[in-house]
Amino acid sequence: MLIESVVFLVLLFVIAALVRGGVALTVLYIFLGAVILSLVWTRQSVKHVSCKRKFEKRVFWGEDIEIRLAIKNTGWLPVPWLYVYESLPSELTAGTAIKTLIHLRPKDQLEVPYTLHAYKRGYYPVGPLVLKFGDTIGLAD
Repeated sequence: MLIESVVFLVLLFVIAALVRGGVALTVLYIFLGAVILSLVWTRQSVKHVSCKRKFEKRVFWGEDIEIRLAIKNTGWLPVPWLYVYESLPSELTAGTAIKTLIHLRPKDQLEVPYTLHAYKRGYYPVGPLVLKFGDTIGLAD
């Protein structure tokens, strides 16, 4: 989305230069301000969000295990949207993955619980966990 924003800014600048109009420059400044604010907000949000997986280290065949993703925002800015994707082995879930979209307020903490069932014996790693950030107007993601 950043490439499209830069192309749009250059196009607005060219139009403003050709027509020498104040309206086009005003739109250019507003859009440029929105892009900069969006990028700074998202980068600051990334620095202050942490995620920790809480679970028992072992599970036996036929048992269920509860896993909790503890997601924490330690910053002063809210996180408008955070996409959480956890890939899971099919031997523990029957082929599903955890996908959720959440919002975090400043200094907020949230837990995403889910349960796995051990269908087979063996060692199966859980993850990777993917967190994708974004802003409310979709300029930075």
